[in-house]
Amino acid sequence: MGKFKKDLSREIQLGAGLLSTVSLEAKEDIKEEQITYIDMDMIAPNKLNDFSMDSLEQLAELIVTAGGILQPLILIPEKNEEGKYVLTTGERRWRASRLLREQGRYPKKYKNTVPCIFRNPVDLEINISEENKEKFAILSTNQAREKTDGDKMRELQYWTDIFADLRAHGETQIPESLAAFAGTAQYDEEGNYIPEQLVGKKTKELVMQYGDISSGEYARMRSVQNNASEELMNKLLSNEISFSAVREAVKLPEKEQENLLEEMEGKKIELSDVEKRQAEVQGNIELNKAEMVMEVETLLEHLKKKKESKVEFTVKEYKKYVSCIKQLERLLR
Repeated sequence: MGKFKKDLSREIQLGAGLLSTVSLEAKEDIKEEQITYIDMDMIAPNKLNDFSMDSLEQLAELIVTAGGILQPLILIPEKNEEGKYVLTTGERRWRASRLLREQGRYPKKYKNTVPCIFRNPVDLEINISEENKEKFAILSTNQAREKTDGDKMRELQYWTDIFADLRAHGETQIPESLAAFAGTAQYDEEGNYIPEQLVGKKTKELVMQYGDISSGEYARMRSVQNNASEELMNKLLSNEISFSAVREAVKLPEKEQENLLEEMEGKKIELSDVEKRQAEVQGNIELNKAEMVMEVETLLEHLKKKKESKVEFTVKEYKKYVSCIKQLERLLR
């Protein structure tokens, strides 16, 4: 188990959904629901779950180490048009189990089955559409896992959809299940939920709170959403281009963006690829003023986070600092 020791401890610490690391309260919930072993081939992925499915080999090793999947997958009770049960929780565990089966290493006592419980997102006591209930169920399982740039962007969109839907349904308070998810739920002495107000809160604030996103990160992500072409966004969501590369790519003329995407077809686009393209482009590069303000505000955020009241420089660093400030002033005049 040598090379997986570090990652295994992290999985256990975070409770990422493979080993039995859920809270006591969650364990009691599982006991109350019937665990059924379902054939892997009778399970289908959720079309709304386009999050990355990396590190499957690592998860597979964890399954072998644990002797099987200890935390059940969650399926929608009704079969789909293909006669299969659709996942809302545990797709990576399911894929890792199938990988082990292909390798002939899946625990034999379970044959071709994985532990599951049936739970319909429609039953969630949240006044939103069935699709957004499924999105919330998927988001609930993504809390602890490491996320790609595409995952973070998709989460931002899902949370935005959920809060917009709540407002559209006339809700004025945050449902208990959402508040519990964010760890902000408060209860009185009798155990009754004290509702958190939805009215008066900006969607931006809510998405930052529930998506665990800083104000600077939120501004950068929204800027990309507003300026990137549909093809660039699809590349980002499918992790075929890094976030920093997208931010620079949107500054290129539209034709150059198309050329870049065509040249890099089938390859992941990194920042260096975009910078190379920028160097080849003749003429001026136009920058969005709002984005420039955002970048300066991000620098100020970093400065504010420093605990010391003063910033200490070496003589060489101070000269660089003064030079950068002067150059920036000249550029913006």
